[in-house]
Amino acid sequence: MIVVPPATAPADWQHGVTALVAQLSRDLGNVVVHRGAHDVQEAAAMGGANAVRVLPL
Repeated sequence: MIVVPPATAPADWQHGVTALVAQLSRDLGNVVVHRGAHDVQEAAAMGGANAVRVLPL
């Protein structure tokens, strides 16, 4: 999972991402790995053509 923190992310935002990754790993039964990107363009480059993009509403 590649995450881009929002511009208004609170100081503890990374802790929430870590908790989400742990929960996804438990729920899916697979290890979920996450990486951080500075912006959407960097995330797209990291994910490649087959990446699924999920954007907040």
